[in-house]
Amino acid sequence: MFCNKFPIYALIVLLACVPLASSSVRAQCPPVSEAQNSTQHGVYKIGFYLISVGSIDKETGTTKLVFWLYEESNDTDFTKNPSLRFEFVNGYAKDSSLITCMHHFYREKVRGVFYNDFNYKNYPFENQHITVLISPIFPNTADKVMLVPDIKYDGISKASFTSLPGYELTKIHVASVFDRYPTGNFSDIRVDIPLTISTWGTFTRYMTPILLLGAFSIGGLFLPHRYMGDRLTIISAAFISAIFFQSTFLDAQLPPLDYLTFADKAMLAAYTIFGLSLFDIVVHKCSEEKVGNKYLVKIGMALHGKIIWVAPATGIAVFLCTVFL
Repeated sequence: MFCNKFPIYALIVLLACVPLASSSVRAQCPPVSEAQNSTQHGVYKIGFYLISVGSIDKETGTTKLVFWLYEESNDTDFTKNPSLRFEFVNGYAKDSSLITCMHHFYREKVRGVFYNDFNYKNYPFENQHITVLISPIFPNTADKVMLVPDIKYDGISKASFTSLPGYELTKIHVASVFDRYPTGNFSDIRVDIPLTISTWGTFTRYMTPILLLGAFSIGGLFLPHRYMGDRLTIISAAFISAIFFQSTFLDAQLPPLDYLTFADKAMLAAYTIFGLSLFDIVVHKCSEEKVGNKYLVKIGMALHGKIIWVAPATGIAVFLCTVFL
């Protein structure tokens, strides 16, 4: 009878030992609180593995990241000494959790929010960079702690949730830098995550409508003078559509800026074409009232023939001047 119940007793004893075993494993790693304001020494290899990227808030320049942070050091036994504590200079960690703790290896999962100064001068063809600046907490200055990249742990997860709509994540760059703060010089790790954009896809979505509206305006100029009303309708509709497209689609995706983007310069060129096209119509109507039908033959056709070429050429010149000057 005892033999029949022996497996049950063994199972109860095993289950009772599991919490004790897990507590002993947790006890191998000193709590994080012990690392605060503690002085440590040695060289630490830091690895950065990106797991997830949240959407970019263009108003504030913030991005939510989830990543694994690796520490490896032959100068520290992480089962006896607390791991090195870090400060994220351009952001903050919302929470972190221990994943692995071994004698000379430590890995934690970090969820954080990071601030970056995005440059939109080439919008919508801009390639952005998300930067994470990792610095040891004082008093672990550069003369005590040296941080170096550990490329064997650097990378980006291939999972679908790692992707960022509109951008392509290819690789990350991790470098060791020295920065000076009021509390001293520190050996920091700078993580740069390039966000590349599809040139052809962006051109199709953003620039094609601008080119089509400009083409409609120029096409209206080829209508004979007897269709002046139709020409005015086409050019005016293209003009209003361009204003609507810029205000509700192009500018709506950007924060307030104190400089012109590439899209703004293209729209400025389109507005120049619209303005010259309307100028041709206004001059024609005003002169027709003063001169009469003779205007159509003598002056109107000559001016109209010039505007057909002057309008697009001036638009291109305005665009090139704003881009290169």
